[in-house]
Amino acid sequence: MPFQRKTLSTLITEVAADISSALQGADALLRFAVLKIVGKIQAGMCNLQFAYLDYIAQNAVPFTAVDEYLEGWAALKDVYRKAATQAQLTAQFPGTTGKVLSAGTAIARGDGVTYTTSTTGTVDGTGNVSVTIVADAAGSAGNADAGTAVSLSIAVDGIQQGGTITGTVESGADIEDNDDLRTRMLDAYQSTPQGGDVEDYVQWALAVAGVTRAWCAPNGFGAGTVVVYTMWDNAEAAHGGFPQGADGVSQNDKDRADFRVAS
Repeated sequence: MPFQRKTLSTLITEVAADISSALQGADALLRFAVLKIVGKIQAGMCNLQFAYLDYIAQNAVPFTAVDEYLEGWAALKDVYRKAATQAQLTAQFPGTTGKVLSAGTAIARGDGVTYTTSTTGTVDGTGNVSVTIVADAAGSAGNADAGTAVSLSIAVDGIQQGGTITGTVESGADIEDNDDLRTRMLDAYQSTPQGGDVEDYVQWALAVAGVTRAWCAPNGFGAGTVVVYTMWDNAEAAHGGFPQGADGVSQNDKDRADFRVAS
């Protein structure tokens, strides 16, 4: 049966009883007695020791380990905590034809989230300039739906201050929490890598920042092909967890579709 840790109140009572039985004629229960104070101090120290033993027991096995101890257990199976990633979006600003919006320009969202342009764009004949922006802070907070209003943090000659988000290049993701890391770690302990079987593809997909669920479909596009489906429940919560991109289709899918049409 599991070890039942004594409460602080129980320890105080037991220490007081020990003092009273060991020192005949002394009363360790008197309100302002020195012995009562000493007893409470001793009980408190014992309680801290029990707490540390609980901490050791928790982290002594991978099933309950947390934080750096969990990372240590996971590393034994080459599973590592996924770091937070920055959101990359596309934004459009109206302006005067020929004017340039340079890379490194600061951009802000209405709720205070800030971005920086990573590409340089020139206002085209439609009177708009499109650039890629990267969230200054990593995490899902930098994600934004198309149509979200943004503004230039500094004045740029020939470019209007207000703009809008037009798409997602790469979704931002928060740092992986303990529960998700533990799930991947236990899967790795239970499923030994086979050099490319179904479970291997699932584990490889789950190792990508932002991916929370994954499925593998062998021969999904014909003999010799492997299709991996992913969900991004946290990073793309606003879209029901479905991954978002420029058009939701990878370049490999486009190439294969073009090949089929040509054939």
